[in-house]
Amino acid sequence: ALVRLLKEAENAGDKTIVYSQWTTMLDLVEHVFSRYGIRSLRYDGSMTRENRERALIEFRHAGSPKVILIRFVDHANSAK
Repeated sequence: ALVRLLKEAENAGDKTIVYSQWTTMLDLVEHVFSRYGIRSLRYDGSMTRENRERALIEFRHAGSPKVILIRFVDHANSAK
């Protein structure tokens, strides 16, 4: 279902942000997207600051991948 929705959004010219708290989940999703021809960018804490900034800049440009995978950690609630 997610792949179908992303392809519809891409055809409409929309961009999509996919969030996860787990890097492993993003790895799996990235693999599935690749298999279905969905180009994506990555943004997570394992990247250098420069590479994270580069990913955001690329995501903003026309013709770039329409999906960005972002690892989001809620530090305020992570110890709970």
